[in-house]
Amino acid sequence: MKTLLAFIPFVVALPIVVCAAIWQGNQTERWGAFPELAICAKRLENVPLEVGDWKGTLGEKLDERTRKAAEAEGDTQITYDNTKTGERVKVFIVCGRLMGVMKHRPDRCYPAHGYKEVGERMQHPVTTNSEAKAHFQSAAYSRDGQPDARLFWSWSSDGNWKAPDDLRSDFRRTIPVFKVHFENEVVDPKAPLDQTPSVNLIRELIPELSKALFPDYKPPVPADKETSAKS
Repeated sequence: MKTLLAFIPFVVALPIVVCAAIWQGNQTERWGAFPELAICAKRLENVPLEVGDWKGTLGEKLDERTRKAAEAEGDTQITYDNTKTGERVKVFIVCGRLMGVMKHRPDRCYPAHGYKEVGERMQHPVTTNSEAKAHFQSAAYSRDGQPDARLFWSWSSDGNWKAPDDLRSDFRRTIPVFKVHFENEVVDPKAPLDQTPSVNLIRELIPELSKALFPDYKPPVPADKETSAKS
């Protein structure tokens, strides 16, 4: 009898341990396959190379080792040049699981490669040409004390772009997430963010990017058209 009683704590604890392991596995995305990741990553081929006065040139994709380190299912790099203003912006987009795209972000990766953050990192919403509000985080980075590059980055799983500090509050782990970052050379460190080349491109590219990556995405109805429909 005593021998049987000795096993009771183990019998009680076993379901708890199993449930905890399953929960932890779900939290870290170690369990389950996500075939939709490959489908979503394929949509990166639909990103337009021309939008407004901007013309893009495809860059090289990440090599297999770097892609795995970045935990990306797919990626694309495009350099956009404005044919009228001469502005240049580098755009990098990856598709992956939430935990991967959450860990690998400019404010972590750039300092890891020898860059220092210059000034204050901030939230910067941008109203696009479709009147949608796209939210970005932005910071400047340098190797010699002077700002060299200004970056804007954001994430989306449905065509609406968000930039929370903790992605787990806004994104589900079982849905593929796209991360985008825009980078431009800093010419005038004192220039307002809304006048930077990246923001100028964001206004035009983000609506097209949402349509290219999310077939079900519906852009917001402009306020004037919504008012007309109600009258």
